[in-house]
Amino acid sequence: MFRHLLFLALIMLQVQLFAIEKEIFVVSESWKNYTNKDGSGLYFDIVRLVYEPMGIKVKTKEYPYNRGSQMVEKKQADMWLASYIDEEDYAIYPKYHFDKDIITAMFKKNKFKNFKGIESLRDKNVGWIRGYSFDDYIDIPMKIHERNNRKACLRSL
Repeated sequence: MFRHLLFLALIMLQVQLFAIEKEIFVVSESWKNYTNKDGSGLYFDIVRLVYEPMGIKVKTKEYPYNRGSQMVEKKQADMWLASYIDEEDYAIYPKYHFDKDIITAMFKKNKFKNFKGIESLRDKNVGWIRGYSFDDYIDIPMKIHERNNRKACLRSL
């Protein structure tokens, strides 16, 4: 009997919690077909499929990656997309997350005639999108130039 009452109390608490939050604010960098500026895209659709059947409206907006992360930390947004698992200590990560990341290195045609992978970047100018922090995973010295988006990265080539 006690288990049934405890179970019922937990369900009622969950229902009350969902009743409080009627909208979540999801921010993301723009990725074509995944998180489009107009709120369409696969990842935004997945978030809507999870929350809207529970009566929770999903509001989306495009921001640079780093800013989206900071907005969640400051409680100005509820969720940002594309964080690596356990990347930030203030975030809650799902038990069953999904992840897809294709990292591409680009350089001027005549710059690296004998490119030998990451070691070729030693003491070179490199760039990536602000907040991606690839230097946390690469243990060689580089001159890092962060940009707000992919277009700015390409222009800096």
